Amino acid sequence: MFSFHRVWILTVIFAMCDRVCCYLTQVYEEKRQNWAMEVKELQEEWDRRFRAHQQKAFKTEQALLLQVGYFSEILVEYCAVTKSNLLESF
Repeated sequence: MFSFHRVWILTVIFAMCDRVCCYLTQVYEEKRQNWAMEVKELQEEWDRRFRAHQQKAFKTEQALLLQVGYFSEILVEYCAVTKSNLLESF
């Protein structure tokens, strides 16, 4: 059957395969953890940017609403003056 030498060689090969498998598993886990951390950092950065843009959009919307309100008041006054001028002219 198998000689002692062949059994020893197969044992060494299996042991090396086990070590390589453990090493690859360790490297994969480290990479996975690094990727997870990078994804988390990217998500936090994009969340921060999104909140900043939301705040800017809200402030812009508020400013536009104030301008619309201001111009609406001016338009109402103008219409009232124009209407009274038209009525006086008749």
